[in-house]
Amino acid sequence: MRYRFFFISLLPCWLFAQSTRVLVNQVGYESLGPKRAVIEAVGHSDISAYELVNDSTGKVVYTGVPVFCGPVDKWKRWLFWTIDLSGYRTAGVYRLRVGAVCSHPFVIGSNVLEKATLSDIVYYFKGQRSAGLIDKADHHLLPGGGKDTLDLHGGWYDATGDYGKHLSHLSFSSYFNPQQIPLVEYSLLKTGELLAARPGGDFRQIMRRITDEAVYGADYLCRVHAKGGSFYRSVSAPGPGKLPGDRVVGPEQRSYRIKQSKDQSFAGDRIVDDWRGYQVSYRSGGGMAIAALAMAFSAGNSGDYSVGDYLKAAEEAFAFLEKENAAMTNDGKENILDDYCALSAATELYKATRNIVYKEAAGRRASRLLRRFAVWRNYDGYWRADDKGRPFFHPSDAGLPLVSLLYYYPYADEDTRLSIRAAVRRSLEYEMKITYEVTNPFGYSRQLVQDTLGNRWSAFFFPHGSEASPWWQGENARLGSIAAAARLAAPLFPNDQLFADSLQRFALDQLNWVLGLNPFDAGMLEGTGLHNPAYGFFGTFEYTNAPGGIVNGITSGLDDEHDIDLNLSYAVTGKDYDWRWAEQWLPHASWFMLAVAAREPVVAAPVAGSLRAEASPRFRVLALYENGGHHIDFSRRARVWLDRLAADSNFAVDYSNHADTMTESLLARYSLVIQLDYVPYGWRRETMTAFQDYIDQGRGGWIGFHHATLLGEFDGYPVWPWFSEFMGGIRWKSYIPQFASAIVHVEDHNHPVMKGIPDSFSVVKEEWYTYDKSPRSGVHVIASVDESSYRPDTVVKMGDHPVIWTNEGKRARNVYVFMGHSPVLFDEPVYRRIFSNAIFWAAEK
Repeated sequence: MRYRFFFISLLPCWLFAQSTRVLVNQVGYESLGPKRAVIEAVGHSDISAYELVNDSTGKVVYTGVPVFCGPVDKWKRWLFWTIDLSGYRTAGVYRLRVGAVCSHPFVIGSNVLEKATLSDIVYYFKGQRSAGLIDKADHHLLPGGGKDTLDLHGGWYDATGDYGKHLSHLSFSSYFNPQQIPLVEYSLLKTGELLAARPGGDFRQIMRRITDEAVYGADYLCRVHAKGGSFYRSVSAPGPGKLPGDRVVGPEQRSYRIKQSKDQSFAGDRIVDDWRGYQVSYRSGGGMAIAALAMAFSAGNSGDYSVGDYLKAAEEAFAFLEKENAAMTNDGKENILDDYCALSAATELYKATRNIVYKEAAGRRASRLLRRFAVWRNYDGYWRADDKGRPFFHPSDAGLPLVSLLYYYPYADEDTRLSIRAAVRRSLEYEMKITYEVTNPFGYSRQLVQDTLGNRWSAFFFPHGSEASPWWQGENARLGSIAAAARLAAPLFPNDQLFADSLQRFALDQLNWVLGLNPFDAGMLEGTGLHNPAYGFFGTFEYTNAPGGIVNGITSGLDDEHDIDLNLSYAVTGKDYDWRWAEQWLPHASWFMLAVAAREPVVAAPVAGSLRAEASPRFRVLALYENGGHHIDFSRRARVWLDRLAADSNFAVDYSNHADTMTESLLARYSLVIQLDYVPYGWRRETMTAFQDYIDQGRGGWIGFHHATLLGEFDGYPVWPWFSEFMGGIRWKSYIPQFASAIVHVEDHNHPVMKGIPDSFSVVKEEWYTYDKSPRSGVHVIASVDESSYRPDTVVKMGDHPVIWTNEGKRARNVYVFMGHSPVLFDEPVYRRIFSNAIFWAAEK
């Protein structure tokens, strides 16, 4: 009986451990960078705290409150919480602990991802080199319709289960050509450029191996150059054994098929059997091959060919495609892929030669690309793929339109540079908006997609029913390309650190996903982290993955595209589907490598003779925010700004979008509570009591913004009388729906919140509220808005209209700041100063 009681008493802990996972980047985080983690659980929502534990000493070094996010789409039965460790900077090895559950150990330090991944990826490419009997066979290949054999040896095998060598595939689908071997070469050379700009000698040997690999790749691209044409598309072996004797020069495919048995061969009507079908257009590998060869010429290192040969091949192929590209495509029409691939080619040729012909060609392509923005419903700023409004979405190269513009930027004229900066900002703001428009604790880059019937929707994952069907797979290459684009874009905005920081966070979220911070707790770079997906082929291990390679990754659900799946085995599906998740593919590692190298190192300034990272936070702040609705953009911008201020001023901020988590014991941890547009209704009675005591008894400070005065009967909830009295006895009445600018006048210049603030200041955009009466009789007014200054003018006015005030009848230091709807407020130094003044005054620091 005693043992039964003991077992029953442990049952809740066991069930918690079985149903809960603490998800982290299984490699680690930069000391001075963002540090996101996620808790995943099934069937319970009583998670109220986390601990950061030093893995060597077992000592708890940091604690906080997770932010409850809830479910994501129809992802299994999972609930999610987010953790932000950005305020902790001390180098070491750690685990995150929630109850009895711990994460995989991870590093906090400097150059963490560079140390752990770059060398492995370069070795992976070396391991993918064509070799042995296959390479011997590739010295003597007969193209379709040709009489003379071709020497097309060298190059890299495309994937775990494919000994083919491809510049691209999926040409039949018009909009989904991935860049394959040319992208490896391009990424190697761009990575080398980025690492060469890093201080010190840490990357010297990696760069040597990158140089070796890039020379090998340039030789292959030079070798597959078709004299008088572009480049040969593919070399493959279609037979079931993939034997050297079966090697052929591969033509363009007309469709994509899934194997029905492991010994099936493909043949017949799946190809385009004319000379054009054997060579590539800009979008099917030609543009990036030209760019890579021009870069190889500029790099100055040669192998079997001279650097002059590299340039000659690039220039000949460019001259051919400038005349013949449309005829080389599957549908006779150029689209966005041709634009960004040709722009990359022209940019690198101009950089290598300074020939004005290439600069003019690049300018034309950039101009076409800049005209490809489109708007559909509330999605403003996506790229259109065609001449109408079809959204551009891509399984591999979604970031390449931006990357092509960013590398062209230094060679553009000033007006074009202004246009490119505006376009880069518009595109990335759209990317972040669609990413965060739904509950998305991982920050996974979402996309606007369209199926073959013309149905259009926003989604997490590449759709099953595109023109490439039945091809669809995990998108780790796409995540790497988006991350690379965001990181390469950040330096364009030196005067907008908030936007640049948001790009860095967005980029890191994508790399985190690949390295284990995903719902399956799966490290998707082989040999790194936990739960690396193993590749099966019809229930066999005929093909296996290689260290340093990255698998295709996570997809939408096999049977429900609102669900999520990874590595369903042949035993489960009965089909050749394992590759969708677990096969390694060259573009994944190529984009990931470039994204890691594109990080801008952050240098910390010493504080009082020691690193700020080693100091305990001066105080802690709890920030409540709404995880959706009209105010989400303000809250996200506020979070970026708050985190930066906290890091610079050595305090800590925990975020929550559920007031229900607030208890007396939890509030006791915080010197300050901030309501970032969080409404004052729908709270549990226990939460209301704890919060009232916190304010009435002066246990901490409070700052409220904007939505915190949405007082009345809303969403089926009655008014909260205490909160109404706290705000001066007001009730919400109306608002200016079209928004307006206005002038705010300071009434109490001596109040600490107004330190350094001018007598009057402008607010450029706000949806000004009115109330049933002025709060002035119940509060101390610090500032008010001049309603005669509204632009555009409006009849929605209330006369005496305070907008910043404090209730001096409460023991807690408190201040309400009405302005708080639009994220553009953070562009204003006056607003940022008011916010920071309020924090340190209300927290009594």
